[in-house]
Amino acid sequence: MNDDVITIINLNKEYKMFARKKDRLLETVLPWYRRHNLFIAMQGLNLELKKGEVLGILGKNGAR
Repeated sequence: MNDDVITIINLNKEYKMFARKKDRLLETVLPWYRRHNLFIAMQGLNLELKKGEVLGILGKNGAR
């Protein structure tokens, strides 16, 4: 019997970083207008949580 409750394989998380709020709006309205840089927050995360285990994730600034 497999006790895995959560299995994550090769999880990636990227954020678009905009220098100005105006650039975010223009990129939303005009599909060809690209004014963002990518911030890679997580790359290639593999994780297995079994029944009864607990996981907490804290960011650099204390965000959860």
